[in-house]
Amino acid sequence: MNRSIALSKLERTDEAVADATAAIDLDPDDTDTLALAYVSRCVDLILLERVEEAVADVTAAIDLEPDDIDTLALAYVNRSIALSKLERTDEVVADLRIVLELVPQTHELNRQAVALLA
Repeated sequence: MNRSIALSKLERTDEAVADATAAIDLDPDDTDTLALAYVSRCVDLILLERVEEAVADVTAAIDLEPDDIDTLALAYVNRSIALSKLERTDEVVADLRIVLELVPQTHELNRQAVALLA
């Protein structure tokens, strides 16, 4: 998973998607790791303009109900970004409101959600 994130930062997006896919296939029983892999792959799929796939990935992450609140909140933020590209505004607002409920006001993801709602 770390290599996928590093590849993404290097803008080697196709490789990052491939690595995240390998991580998903490698350990499908670890809910938190699996959710993080879906969230990570979502970002790269958005960059590749494969937005419907990105929404499906991040929805899969949310459906896993990861124990890590940061991962769950990040999933909702990323899904809101993907949904905004599809002009699904009501769903964007709903996801961002969930983020505001999940994490405290001082949390960076809360600040991002507030900024996206503005």
